[in-house]
Amino acid sequence: KIIKGKGLICNLFSYEELCNMSSKIFIGHTRYKTNEIKDSFQPIILKSKNLKICFSHNGNIINVKDIESILENIYNIKNSKIVSDSFLLFQLIFNFLENDIENSITNQNIVNLSNYLHKNVTGSFSIIMYIEDFGLIIMKDKFGIRPLIYGSNKNNDILVSSESCSLNNVLSYHVIDEVNAGETIVFNNRMEKYKYQHKFSNLRPCLFEYIYFSRLDSIVNNISIYNCRYELGKLLGKVMMKEKENIDFIIPTPETSRIYAYGMSEIMNVPIQECIIKNRYVNRTFIIENKDKIQENIKRKFSIIREIVKGKNVILLDDSIVRGNTSKNIIKLLKSNGAKNVIFGSASPKIFSTNKFGIY
Repeated sequence: KIIKGKGLICNLFSYEELCNMSSKIFIGHTRYKTNEIKDSFQPIILKSKNLKICFSHNGNIINVKDIESILENIYNIKNSKIVSDSFLLFQLIFNFLENDIENSITNQNIVNLSNYLHKNVTGSFSIIMYIEDFGLIIMKDKFGIRPLIYGSNKNNDILVSSESCSLNNVLSYHVIDEVNAGETIVFNNRMEKYKYQHKFSNLRPCLFEYIYFSRLDSIVNNISIYNCRYELGKLLGKVMMKEKENIDFIIPTPETSRIYAYGMSEIMNVPIQECIIKNRYVNRTFIIENKDKIQENIKRKFSIIREIVKGKNVILLDDSIVRGNTSKNIIKLLKSNGAKNVIFGSASPKIFSTNKFGIY
């Protein structure tokens, strides 16, 4: 059974519906909408007479034209409509396995698949897939760009997630390990574990996992997200020490900038003031394509407590600058509510070049 839809998870299905789904394997997926492709929701199931696989993918595949060419020229497959990079990746995996298997699928087929993907796919991928009558496979690209972690409980049930906080929230589970860059792990239906490490692997994680995407209580590549953001705030505080005497307080942009502000406040010995109120019913603005809608949503998203900011010199701190629309409009809001001077600080180091494997 598959439940898919657009919107918040809590509005798509209930806990009771999940409890009524009778299975030993469950795969879930959620993401920002970053393309205009309809029906690109995951997980995706592909099946033939001999093979049935359920897929989930986190990452960005760059060489989609190459994959389309392989699918058409080698496997005689051409999609009649535009599909997502994830769907093309799944088609490649499915058709490779279907042609690689002789009688029944083995661990060697999965090793062959791993080597094939690392050779032919350019981009980032953390993959979870279940092959019917075989087992669960988790797989990471050779740079380990996107996080993936797994754990178990006393019944030896396996939980795989992009964040360690998922295991923390399920109290009976404990973390076993993070999936290494270039690593493939098989949990077969007999609950036997098999691991394969691609030899040309080198950890190069996406910085935005630490700066923005990951939740505060997560650990990514053995680094605490909370501590990372706190230390980045301290580093920025050292840079801005020369402004200390002229600053009345630091204002974090809610919600993700607060920990950075704690670090900055410790170094500069300048207090923090929460004077920006966020409307929690307005969704993220940086993923909206229409510029006018962005401006409109930002105005509805934030309001300022005028009594606090009037006549004050402040540092406005944000976690990062994606487009700059939010930052510019909050500065305007602060000034229109009487702030005397606004110094803007970004806790993210400068991004010097395009990161196609991670964020766009």
